[in-house]
Amino acid sequence: MAPLGPSYGELLAKVNFPPYTVKMLTDRHVLIAGGGGKSKTGISNAIEIYELVFDGKTCRAEPCNRYETGERVIMNCTTFRNGKNYFLAAGVDESCQLYQIKAKFDEMDGGTDDSGLRHRRGEKREKKGENGDERLCFDIRPTECVRTDFSEDDGFQKVVRITPCRKFMITGGADGHIRFWKLPLMVEEGCIDAHKNEIDDLDVTLTQVYGTVEGDKKRICLYTSHIPILKQSKPSSESYLVKWDAKTYKPLKQQVVGTDVPSSMAISDDGRFLALGTMSGNVDVYITFSLQKLIHAPGVHNIFVTGLEFVPCSQDGGPLVTGDRDASLISISVDNQIRILHVPKQCMEFLIISKKNFF
Repeated sequence: MAPLGPSYGELLAKVNFPPYTVKMLTDRHVLIAGGGGKSKTGISNAIEIYELVFDGKTCRAEPCNRYETGERVIMNCTTFRNGKNYFLAAGVDESCQLYQIKAKFDEMDGGTDDSGLRHRRGEKREKKGENGDERLCFDIRPTECVRTDFSEDDGFQKVVRITPCRKFMITGGADGHIRFWKLPLMVEEGCIDAHKNEIDDLDVTLTQVYGTVEGDKKRICLYTSHIPILKQSKPSSESYLVKWDAKTYKPLKQQVVGTDVPSSMAISDDGRFLALGTMSGNVDVYITFSLQKLIHAPGVHNIFVTGLEFVPCSQDGGPLVTGDRDASLISISVDNQIRILHVPKQCMEFLIISKKNFF
């Protein structure tokens, strides 16, 4: 396991509201959403989009857009692209709100836009024509909204996903039902009475089931985190990370992850890495095929981690937008910080050498 060092954690930005969900919008733009809810505390409910910028040494997040969502706070979301436009499906209370996000070019004049976010002068990251320095920004507009959870009391959508064909949305919530919605009008197409209690998470992949195994697209695996119940019906003091065979539904590997309860999980899009955020603000990165802990980063946040998201891998196998690294992981917390952890290439090389030397 690699020790914690300065290269594993950087502060990207601070927001003026507690963020609850994070998703990549493009390969270099990250979307954050959250807020203070309906209570009149003066804390707004908002969506913010940032551009990741790497200067050769450090990574930072430049603000692009801010959109306030009124009295309703977004607690979960997913993003997707359909044609020229991007979309955000966001869980707000017992409903799902769909937003259309249109990309546009905006002049970088060093002033501020309507959201109060300041543009930097002289930094060329996106360019359109020869009309001066311009950057990619986004217009956010709400479209359809539908109720997705029908609990008698305290209805609450907990998760939303989009199928790879971009034609259907899948939601789960406090009533234990999984519902299927046809896009873009969000018409209900089906419903499964899946659980007696609330649904915590669900996912859909290219094969419609779970996740592919690195290096073998024909094999699929499911990854879960648990606090097991013992025969004495008492919860264990330790949490476990479990890798399942999705054909036989039998565990392939399991790893004790400690007594710090996991609060969020993410898997890189190439299937190589898995990250866990915990209730105490720690972040750990594991190798998926072995569940070996690669990086332990204690105290990344001051309080529990609310969201994790890996930066997408380069399509051509080149360096990430965050530099020549094996992976970069964005984390958020109600401490109002957006941070990024990096997996340096030497980490994987060190583990491979160690395995050859000692095994």
